[in-house]
Amino acid sequence: PEGLFDGSAGGRKEVVFRIGGGLNVVPVDRFFQDFYYPGLLSAIWRGERPLPEVRLGESLPPKLKIVSPGEGGIIETPQVTLEIEAVDQGGGISGLELFINNQKILTAGESRQDKNSIFRTFEDVLLIEGENHIEVRAASADGSWQSEPARILFRYEKPLPKPKLYLVTVGINQYADPSLNLQFAVNDANAMNKLFEIEGPKLYEQVNSTILLDKSATRSRIVSEIRKVANLAKAQDTVIVFLAGHSAVLGKQYFFLPHEFKNHSSLREENIRESGLLADSLGEELSRIPALKRILIFDTGRSKLKFNSTSRNPFALRSAVEKLVHANGGFTLAAATTTDNSHEVSVLKQGVLTYSLLSGLHATNTGPLTNEWIKTSDKNNVADVLEWFSYANLHVPQLTRQYFGTEQNIHFSSAGYSFPVLPVLVSKNSHTKQQPSL
Repeated sequence: PEGLFDGSAGGRKEVVFRIGGGLNVVPVDRFFQDFYYPGLLSAIWRGERPLPEVRLGESLPPKLKIVSPGEGGIIETPQVTLEIEAVDQGGGISGLELFINNQKILTAGESRQDKNSIFRTFEDVLLIEGENHIEVRAASADGSWQSEPARILFRYEKPLPKPKLYLVTVGINQYADPSLNLQFAVNDANAMNKLFEIEGPKLYEQVNSTILLDKSATRSRIVSEIRKVANLAKAQDTVIVFLAGHSAVLGKQYFFLPHEFKNHSSLREENIRESGLLADSLGEELSRIPALKRILIFDTGRSKLKFNSTSRNPFALRSAVEKLVHANGGFTLAAATTTDNSHEVSVLKQGVLTYSLLSGLHATNTGPLTNEWIKTSDKNNVADVLEWFSYANLHVPQLTRQYFGTEQNIHFSSAGYSFPVLPVLVSKNSHTKQQPSL
């Protein structure tokens, strides 16, 4: 009754809250920021009674309206400028944001206030060929209640240049603190990078790859390379960011730990917050990229960090990933461990998640998935991102149970429409001649 909820993305769409005494029904995800609570049922069964920090439905959200253009439809140019009005209904206004096909896009624009309304422009918004479902979202000032989005649909029917792929891969074996060193994170990054460099030209006009290993994989350098992509990519392009190394979850926040992180037990949490790369910040950086096809992969299912039991919350990863995707869109896949075991397999020479992703594209020549791959229905044998993530989601728990006796904590979340990633290799023999490391 206090408003907390948990459930799958599909399940949440089927449930609404009735606010007040009338028929004002609101989808539960409009209260996502403060009331989404992964593991709620488990907590209740343990005898706990978690409570939200704010009252449900207390701060009314603004009403949103697209002032200009007046209507959607077929458009002659691949960009558009919008003007939005947000009317304060007493709860204040925050987070006026633009989404295209459920992908958050940061664009230039100006705001002005007139009485209880804020007028905001989104300038030179880039579109893709086909349908462009545009939403503008906002929330009450405290963020607790999201507005009904303002929506408009544009269709651009002229062909655009063939998409390019922008790939940023990160792998860290050697940390500034040697006690954290890993065996196969660099292998993972190299294998993923090489696979897309070799096979990517079959699907993309150009493959632009950047690989950051060990000492080069600092927080500032990772962010810098993503910002470079933001200056180059177009709406029709695909962007993939892959990170292999250590991670940590503090409360509801998920961090990738770059090379400079040092594991001092007395200052561990302080060091994580100071030098770790917060997943939410990474999602915000990806929102600066105009590309509407974005993939973020965290292969961090390996741990040498000794945390107390409360920091091993098995629901923390799901919470972090769901909130990241809810706020920014895109497709995110993450693996993390809830034990102190490092889920790297010597016989595979890979992390389990990377091994499964490579196997899905028929790009492995060792281990139990040698003869397994995605059986796509596409006539050109191209796997899409949902097929790819679903394949890994199926096989990672099986592999970790086989090798370690416990299932690895893995979660993926998506917002938007699935899209092609890479052709599934028909013949591994020809591929492995080109790429022996796989």
